[in-house]
Amino acid sequence: MLLLGCLSVATHAQTKSSARKYRLSQSQSVQTDSKSKNKTIVQNFDRKGNVIEHITYNDQQQIEERETFRYNRRQEVVEHAIFGQNNQLEERHVYLFNNLGKETEEQVYDKNNQLEERIVTTYNSRGQRESETTYDSNKKMLKKTIYQYNNKGLVSERTTYNADNEVINTRNYQYEFRKWKK
Repeated sequence: MLLLGCLSVATHAQTKSSARKYRLSQSQSVQTDSKSKNKTIVQNFDRKGNVIEHITYNDQQQIEERETFRYNRRQEVVEHAIFGQNNQLEERHVYLFNNLGKETEEQVYDKNNQLEERIVTTYNSRGQRESETTYDSNKKMLKKTIYQYNNKGLVSERTTYNADNEVINTRNYQYEFRKWKK
């Protein structure tokens, strides 16, 4: 499964504000790394500066991957589709939000547009992420992550459980605070 973060695409070449400010409809960049030759990356924007399409071409200018994005009125990504070399759908993500703009569910669909998994997120009364539960297409829980916070509202612990409610991972966070001189 390919779980790409939408934010990485939005910050790739241009920020949303500069795309809007300069009324960009497209940006293009060339990426070179040690494993491959040049890749050309093209991003297309809507009038509000949102990336609506992200295309990666190989060194022969053939499409390696194409991603599309749809947004709601609040400019939140509500759909992210990933297409392969032959412009065939590989994966599609649908995002649902509550009225506070917090993502409450991510639905992941496979190349046949069949629901593969759902990730449901809950929040506490302070608006902090409380849990993320992943379900398969048959509504069976695959894993659940619980978040705990310290008195400053920062994540202090993240524990992930498997379908049998056994701990599979715990991460504790500690923070160091400095007093800066004015």
